[in-house]
Amino acid sequence: MTVRGKCVALLSGGVDSAVACAIARKQGLEVYALTVDYGQRNRFEIEAAKKLAKFLGAREH
Repeated sequence: MTVRGKCVALLSGGVDSAVACAIARKQGLEVYALTVDYGQRNRFEIEAAKKLAKFLGAREH
């Protein structure tokens, strides 16, 4: 796949952000995933976001 640009995807570990990241990858964008731990999110969600970033082929997380 030819990279057509770069984007930052805010990845929460939920379905909506995962779909948005997958669409960006499908459109040829190099995705940099960002998850913010502000102390209110369950640790499970942070770990899910890390796994999603890897599965979706995000360049960094």
